[in-house]
Amino acid sequence: MHALLFGVAPRNGEVTTDNPLLAALERTPMDYVEMPDPGFMRPDWVITAPRLTGICGSDAKQVFMDWGEGGGDNPMREFSSMPQVLGHEVVTEVVALGPEAEGVEIGDRVVLNPWLSCVPRGVSPVCPACEVGDLSLCWNFQTPPLAPGIHIGTSSDVPGGWAFSCSKKKLPFSTLHPKTLPSRMYWLPMAEARSFQRGFSGSIGG
Repeated sequence: MHALLFGVAPRNGEVTTDNPLLAALERTPMDYVEMPDPGFMRPDWVITAPRLTGICGSDAKQVFMDWGEGGGDNPMREFSSMPQVLGHEVVTEVVALGPEAEGVEIGDRVVLNPWLSCVPRGVSPVCPACEVGDLSLCWNFQTPPLAPGIHIGTSSDVPGGWAFSCSKKKLPFSTLHPKTLPSRMYWLPMAEARSFQRGFSGSIGG
């Protein structure tokens, strides 16, 4: 697959502009590369082909190397791994099913649940945060077999949506229906969509 990979030497690396944003972009350790197609990290995962991928504020800050006053000394570095394919706000289509995957079919359009929390990592029993549905507070973002990462796009093992395919377990918090509607009709800010999920599903477990 082809992807925008962060954490590699920039293709040029020479700064040719006085514009600070463009200068930061020229220094960004990212390139458009060919990578191996993603596989099933676990037998209950699926592989998807992104249709729409958002640019989160965290993505923009990372791409433009905008680390603020603290520079790159950020405690969240311990919860990520390099290199990584960014993109965690994704409307995507299921293209392959692992042998133990359930709940979706090939051809389904889904909005990804991006968190690499207990259940995607195969952690059982799940941590107290995941047990009540607070996936962003999971205790196991560094737990093998996956490389550290809080969600897709921050782990070197799980590419995000800035690629032509990606893999994920427990994909949908929403399966998109009807299939005849264009994907853009479903584009909600991800924070609001996750709030809908929490509000309607109660405890969602990891």
